[in-house]
Amino acid sequence: MNPDRPVAGLKEDGFNYYPLARQLAPHLLLSSGDPSLVAGIEAPWGSGKTSFLNLTKLALNSITTIAMVQLGKVYENLMVDLRASNIKLWERGARIVATLTGLEKDRAMDVLRAAEGHVKLAVVMHKRGVSAEEGRKLLDRAGGRLREAVE
Repeated sequence: MNPDRPVAGLKEDGFNYYPLARQLAPHLLLSSGDPSLVAGIEAPWGSGKTSFLNLTKLALNSITTIAMVQLGKVYENLMVDLRASNIKLWERGARIVATLTGLEKDRAMDVLRAAEGHVKLAVVMHKRGVSAEEGRKLLDRAGGRLREAVE
């Protein structure tokens, strides 16, 4: 452990701060209102303040990732609950559609356009060989979960 470099992951947690970070993370996520929650860390140099913050961020990311998966917003490790509304999102959406369908990027963009920018719908349309209208019905029946809609 190098005291001049904060930890970046669990394997480097020489202070064993991750259990505390995991306890703090849900409170940070659930806090809302005005004033917002502020957590301050006061300790001497080399005590791992930045390491603790990095580990707290890791805990927060794991909680939100699990939530996104459970809500059906992730499919094959990609965030698929995306509706293209600007050039950057159209490009990202086409890359996601291409990755999940095996289509070339130009063809993926065509399917995404037919799905009015909805990535999940575009994937359903291609994988199931259906229209946008039928794809919406399949997604609705699957509760918006892409996996259930395409299988």
